[in-house]
Amino acid sequence: MSEPLVSIVIPLYNKSDWIIPTLISVMRQEHSNWECIIVDDGSTDDSLDIVNKFVEINKGDWKIVEQPNSGQAIARNYGISLSRGKYIAMLDADDIWFTGKLKKQVEFM
Repeated sequence: MSEPLVSIVIPLYNKSDWIIPTLISVMRQEHSNWECIIVDDGSTDDSLDIVNKFVEINKGDWKIVEQPNSGQAIARNYGISLSRGKYIAMLDADDIWFTGKLKKQVEFM
């Protein structure tokens, strides 16, 4: 049986110092069937540039979308509306997941 698709939604606003470790923690997940939707919420720093460069050189099902600054809740909801997964996982742009996080949660579900 194949792994269910998990949609990871990351609202991004001015987290240039943190977003790379966050995205690396997504790539290191043992559950490999994921899409990652990064919603730039009108960042005024170089966060969006950093993310674009990262996804260019790192394999994965990445989706980057932009919106005018509207707040984290609206950015999350926008990301959810674009998701295709059976499950949705929320991840803040300055958080880091342990490697087995998604696998454990999917097995539990």
